[in-house]
This record gives sequence, C-alpha cells and structure tokens, in this order.
Amino acid sequence: MIRGYILNHRVENARKLLTEMPHRETVAWKSMTLGYVQNGRLEDALDLFTQMLRPNIVSWNSILQGYVQQGDML
Repeated sequence: MIRGYILNHRVENARKLLTEMPHRETVAWKSMTLGYVQNGRLEDALDLFTQMLRPNIVSWNSILQGYVQQGDML
C-alpha cells in the first residue's frame, strides 16, 4: 500500500501508514525512503533513513539516487 500511495503522489498518506505499522519491515522502510526521493523530498528521505535500525544496500542506493537527482554528487 505504501508503494501505491507513492505512485499516486500521496506521500503523506504513505508516511502515515508507515508510522501506524506495528512492525515495520525492511520493504516498508525502503519503499518510503525511495518514495521520498522520487518525489523530490531528499531531506525527508534522509530523516527517515537515520531512523532505520538496519539500513541495507537498497536503502543506501535510494539515498544516493536522491543526491544524483539533485545534482549533489561530485
């Protein structure tokens, strides 16, 4: 459902769903992080990323993608 909200640019609904989940699995975190990036909200993605207990390579790649999209990669 998070991904569905993201695809329809309903980022706040997606975040609310993530927040209300009793058990947040890696896929949910990754979907939300990537959703922020895809909607031009890198700061929100970074904030969420820092809250993750165990960021994985997919999450790291989502953050890097955000920097590339903003032209912040050197």
